[in-house]
Amino acid sequence: MASRAKRSSRGDRRWRLPEALPALGPAAMRIYVAIWSVLLVAAIVLAAVGVHYGLEPHRNPTWSALGITVLDRPGGATVVDVVGSEARAKDVKPGDAVLAVDGRRVPSGSGAAASAGRWVLGPDGTVKKLTLRTGADARDVTLTRSRDAREQYFRDAGISSLALYGLSAAFDLAGALMLIASAILLFRQRRQPVAALLSMGFVAMAATMTAGSWLLLVSLGLATLVAPMSTLGWTATLLAVMTMPDGRFALRWTLWLAVALLMFDALFLARTMPYWLSDALALTFTVGAVAAMGFRYRKLPRGPERQQLRWAFLGFATGAALMAASVSLDLIAPALKEADAHWGIWVQLGLALFYALGICAFALGLLVSLLRYRLYDADAVIGRSAGYALLTVLLAGAFGITAKLIEVFFETSFARDAGALPGAVGAGLVLTMIAPMHRRIHGWAERRFQKDILRLRRDLPPAVDDLRETASLDELLGETLGHVMRGTRATWAAVAIDGDIVARRGPKGDDCPTEVPLRIAHQNLSIGTLLVGRRPDFTPIGKDEREALATVADPVARAIRIVRVREAHIARGEERLAAIEDRLNVAVSS
Repeated sequence: MASRAKRSSRGDRRWRLPEALPALGPAAMRIYVAIWSVLLVAAIVLAAVGVHYGLEPHRNPTWSALGITVLDRPGGATVVDVVGSEARAKDVKPGDAVLAVDGRRVPSGSGAAASAGRWVLGPDGTVKKLTLRTGADARDVTLTRSRDAREQYFRDAGISSLALYGLSAAFDLAGALMLIASAILLFRQRRQPVAALLSMGFVAMAATMTAGSWLLLVSLGLATLVAPMSTLGWTATLLAVMTMPDGRFALRWTLWLAVALLMFDALFLARTMPYWLSDALALTFTVGAVAAMGFRYRKLPRGPERQQLRWAFLGFATGAALMAASVSLDLIAPALKEADAHWGIWVQLGLALFYALGICAFALGLLVSLLRYRLYDADAVIGRSAGYALLTVLLAGAFGITAKLIEVFFETSFARDAGALPGAVGAGLVLTMIAPMHRRIHGWAERRFQKDILRLRRDLPPAVDDLRETASLDELLGETLGHVMRGTRATWAAVAIDGDIVARRGPKGDDCPTEVPLRIAHQNLSIGTLLVGRRPDFTPIGKDEREALATVADPVARAIRIVRVREAHIARGEERLAAIEDRLNVAVSS
């Protein structure tokens, strides 16, 4: 009976799912660093060589030397952009499916466009026959390779070769930032499971993020490596997000979500599911990982871990907004191309730039979160970002609506064009609205995201005004320091008068505190100094906290002076009463 129970308990331990990410031992850490180093070298080489390689149209396997861009879509390899004059003249349009190249059938599934891209390589003047399907009809089109096809398109849109290289380098900013973030996490916090996962995820994604990197892999016949490396990066990042900040599956369902994610990866790499289903599931897992972080955030008490998640959320929110802008540009691109074909290249550059910046925001949020650097500045950054975003949207809306109304008014009332008047009036209205709207939005952002600082400014002055008439100096300073520590989230605070510490809250700090002079403004009289220590993340208080303390310094200084004067009067009165009592006692005794 006992042996059966013992076997049962062993079986339970054997099959029990882990509740946290496993820590890496010495042997596992050596393997991890070796894999990371290989991916780092691959990422650097692919990015450096691939940028130049991807900008050479005569060697570019993305079809641009034929004047078209072909990418994978649910229906297979599909034309998504037409940049060459010959292709436009032969009525090649976005949405045409590429069925064959020189009679060789284009494979279906992920990587079809990249695989078939090798078949269109060749010197200038090479003629390629493409079999295209438009709707239900298939037709053959011959296109001639030319290194000038892509460059001429850029020149027609007003983009020089130098500007093109600069924009391409800007698009690689996200990959470079991820490499830097990966290296920082590896060398500073690689023994923490979440940091180790993110470091591996960032370096794997950076290896395939830039356009030139996967172009080079395709040309070398290594296109099959793209999917495993990008999947490794995506999976490692999502697992880290699910378990932030301490590597534990704090919610039971997140563990099953992680298991489902690994199963999905296996099916995806085996290419056993359709394109649309893999995209839908990938989005589902991403949303699930962010939701897991959100539920974890709601359960955590106030402290460094909660602030870590706030920074991660800030990165996600900013990145999502920038990527939404990228998707919006992608949606309006067809309409702009219909109006002017040259707008297409500007739209593509814009959406790529927004996407790259979104990746940068995502990586920076997670990096700051894990390094626990200036965690308590998240509220100020979130508030300012939300405030400026809302101000921009409102001002742009006011300008657009005003200009349109004036334009419609002139067309309906005077049957003529209003000329530049709508724009001038709209711009003038926006200028008059900037200051009042900024004040209102700043107040809203402060109430929403910086409640502690708002309470400090609002509650401390009336509190010291009440206490200065009745409380002792110790009571006054104790109440003041309590408000200061709650408002700034400092680990300790103190008040110094005449060079001596007269009151302290929190453990004794051995760091260099922030000093705020306690000065009565209208008398230019210095009363003392407010000393504020570092926050739990070991960083000094921020600019917003210092400004709030400077605002309340005057009422606190006046209250301290009044209390000290009142206590001095009371002390002198007590001394006089004591002296009178002594004299009375002497007179009575004599």
